[in-house]
Amino acid sequence: MTQEELQELLTSFEKKIGHIKEWEFERADRLRAQASDAVKAGIKKGSYKKNGGVNNQNLTPVIVTDYKTGKFIAKYRSISDCAKQMGLYKGDIHKVVKGIYKQCKGYCFNQ
Repeated sequence: MTQEELQELLTSFEKKIGHIKEWEFERADRLRAQASDAVKAGIKKGSYKKNGGVNNQNLTPVIVTDYKTGKFIAKYRSISDCAKQMGLYKGDIHKVVKGIYKQCKGYCFNQ
């Protein structure tokens, strides 16, 4: 049931009854919220995986090495994880991985 249909149903109910108790207003508000959530969930249906919303196919593993020495520093499961842990921008890491930049802040990033 869409939010508009729910609103029409509620309006017709209010006209028939004439006066509504306070608890019925609260119930109507809950029903509106549930209908709104259902509509939003219907739009996003199928966009999330069952494993908590993480789509493992889009993860790009990143190996971090020192730019000057080539020494291994760390390995991360994604560019986002690497950026969060190292305090860098995802876009800069992505450009190094793609070969647009040679290094970022003294680090080299490879897949």
